[in-house]
Amino acid sequence: CSACPAGAVCPGLASVHPSYCDVGTYNGFVARDNVDDCLSCPAGYVCSKRGIADYLEYPCPVGGYCPLKALDVGWCPKGTYQNRTRATSLSSCKTCPAGFYCGDGQAHPIYCSDPANTVGYYCLEGSGNMTICDAGSFCPPGSAFTKGCPSSYYCPQGSIRPTRCSNGTYCPPNSPTFKYCPLGQRGSAANTNNSFGTVADACSDCPAGK
Repeated sequence: CSACPAGAVCPGLASVHPSYCDVGTYNGFVARDNVDDCLSCPAGYVCSKRGIADYLEYPCPVGGYCPLKALDVGWCPKGTYQNRTRATSLSSCKTCPAGFYCGDGQAHPIYCSDPANTVGYYCLEGSGNMTICDAGSFCPPGSAFTKGCPSSYYCPQGSIRPTRCSNGTYCPPNSPTFKYCPLGQRGSAANTNNSFGTVADACSDCPAGK
């Protein structure tokens, strides 16, 4: 006769094959004969297969949590992250900080930035993904919120930085696009301070004969 291996029990007087401990349980001892010798996997570990002898070899991975008798990893939901092993509950998942976003099962927050650096995004606290910058605002990389487009500039949706208005146009604060000087007016030749925020600053009357 052979001793029943760790990770299994051998009940009865004529056991032919070991009865391996169920998923979610373990047994670290040999020669055990009772199903109750298969103990619940402790919180912070995941016994995701049958016949586990040493639960310490199966720590809950980063990005997830494992309660008592865990059969599988519970992954942290969008907007949260978990950067340590052996987490025991959903409350172990940390809120994603502003200026970052966190997908499902995230180990570390991801910087809120377009990889190509051509489109502006922002990420509020607890963001599960990036949000494109609103029209009339701009969002440099790592933005936690939108910034209002300043006077004399315009900002289409997804702007990383404001775009300067040109002569013959004007742009009040928070402009999503530029506005042309009205009919009968032109870009002001007297505008020496390059202010294009209002019609009065940016435009002047068309001269006589034109």
